[in-house]
Amino acid sequence: MFQLNNVYYMDSDAEVDPSYYEAIIDATKGKTFNSYEETRFIFYLGDDSLQRPVLVLVSCFLPIGVDELDKAMRYAVYYTQEYVKNDFVIIQCLTRTNVLNDASGNFLQNYYSLLPVKYKKNLKKVIMFHYGVSNRALLSIISSYMSPRFMRKLDYSDSIKELSRFLPDIPEEELLRKIPYVIKHDDAELLSQKFPKLIPMSIADMCKYDGFYLPNYGIIPAIIIDIIQKLSKPDIVSIPGLFNLQANASNLYSIINEINSGVPFRSGDSDPGALVSVFKLLLDSTNTPIFSEKLFFDIVKQCKISGTNELTHSFYINILKEAISMLPDCSIYTVKYIIDFFAFVSSKSKTNNMTIQKISEIFSPIFCRPSTIGKNIMYEVIPPCVDCINVLITDRNNVFADFPPKLEHNTYPYNAINNIGVLGQEIIKSEDQENDEEEENNYDVDQELDPDE
Repeated sequence: MFQLNNVYYMDSDAEVDPSYYEAIIDATKGKTFNSYEETRFIFYLGDDSLQRPVLVLVSCFLPIGVDELDKAMRYAVYYTQEYVKNDFVIIQCLTRTNVLNDASGNFLQNYYSLLPVKYKKNLKKVIMFHYGVSNRALLSIISSYMSPRFMRKLDYSDSIKELSRFLPDIPEEELLRKIPYVIKHDDAELLSQKFPKLIPMSIADMCKYDGFYLPNYGIIPAIIIDIIQKLSKPDIVSIPGLFNLQANASNLYSIINEINSGVPFRSGDSDPGALVSVFKLLLDSTNTPIFSEKLFFDIVKQCKISGTNELTHSFYINILKEAISMLPDCSIYTVKYIIDFFAFVSSKSKTNNMTIQKISEIFSPIFCRPSTIGKNIMYEVIPPCVDCINVLITDRNNVFADFPPKLEHNTYPYNAINNIGVLGQEIIKSEDQENDEEEENNYDVDQELDPDE
């Protein structure tokens, strides 16, 4: 629908009827673009030294198909409509993109062609990042067919360190925090440097290297968000025995290698069993549990003192609050996000059979276990550990009452949508309206978590 003809494509300074651009804006009003916001192919990075907004376009996150690229273009126009009204800068990341073979390589010029002239003039600089010698040589060959004004806007940067020269007001540390993991991974690779793998990383380290800001929460590992959002889709969350699903070894190792090498995570192409397996592995691949092992030994101690494995609800609440207080902020946000997800899954237990008790049995070792299993560990303590996680899910509002998120202006990677807010609303709706829906015999297990219109 919004593909440009050859004249506009080859001469991106040619005036486009302004009503065409406005028609795209009007067509996007009230629409949701969750699948594109999730891929984060375009986001606001910050302001440069002249207070101009800097937008980042990550080409390797763009879809491949023509129809999907067309929708991505509409989203880009929709997302940037306020930024283009004044002077702005674009960084195009060509990480893992071949401008000769990949349709996404031409995305920026097609986008530029769509802009009315008054907005084209506002684009003051285009920084081609990770462009490479071969792509730069190709661009010099075809430059005679491209807009001279557009070509004059181009600058090049081959590393994050070099990129910081163009953005002196954004410290290199901040750049590293804001840009996606795949770019940081390839930047280190191009410089023959080693870069940490996401598996096995602690949640705090994942937040450091792959952090993503979610409103109402805080910094959470992007890979965990990706997987949870896919597992929350109505056709997956309702699968019977969801968290008991398994994947074959080759498929699992393939996904792990993609995640650790920085390949853009295409979880939508993965089977549910692989998603579940990777989710468990991400949370259980470190030597220590999410909570410190003190939680486990507090339970062991209380069982010995009381002479029973049936501990009180208040005891669990108190030790959970203490365990959470020892975590970094980003880990607290992540745990809360995961627990909300578990509550959402349990709200669909009529179809997926994943009750809170079953979820607690499956995931309690991830939260509550000793670092090493010794002969003196009492296996009869396992049931109260399960009970502890059961309380964490069922009484999560009480457990996290003392740890509200520290909301701050969204200057983190990507202009995050409030997906966790949507998830929270779905949980509340499922819990508060379940009885009414049962009476009407109209329990909707396929209600979309993130509808994509």
